[in-house]
Amino acid sequence: MIELSQRDIPCADGPGVCIDTLVIACGNPMRGDDGVGPEVASRVEARFADRENNPHRFIITHQLLPEFAYELAQARQAVLIDARVMGGDPVGVVRTGSIKPERLTYGHDQTGRDARAGLTHHWTFPRLLAVAEALYGRAPHAYAVSVSAKDFDHGDSLTPTIAAAVPTMCDAVRKLIEQHHE
Repeated sequence: MIELSQRDIPCADGPGVCIDTLVIACGNPMRGDDGVGPEVASRVEARFADRENNPHRFIITHQLLPEFAYELAQARQAVLIDARVMGGDPVGVVRTGSIKPERLTYGHDQTGRDARAGLTHHWTFPRLLAVAEALYGRAPHAYAVSVSAKDFDHGDSLTPTIAAAVPTMCDAVRKLIEQHHE
């Protein structure tokens, strides 16, 4: 995990709102288009880095981690940047949407599966939001900015289609940050 914003943001004892926007970029730059999240986060963070008292925090990680629940509880807003498997979209389609916390009940997730099964490797953003809410009493408004991709093979560069989507993704993340900060 790399935290791009290395400054300390003062926060009261325990979680309190002290981060305006927490940006979490998931992806592995050595796995082709999976590196789009880190690329977008680095570009957007550079735009905000020179601002005095920058209230935003940027984290680049290969995968979501349970430790992020604490960070989420301290944020007014969270943005996840990631590549997604194509689904029904053609490669390169950028989507922005809100994310709601998963509903956890009696050790099961909203689909009825044992929630403990997903606690080892495959965390989801809705699950992290639910954990933040359950453990710390709050979860931020959350959004995802993602691009439909198919090349996750070994390689340290984005395909031309995904590289062409990077400016659109950067604009979407900046708009979310700036709209929320006004």
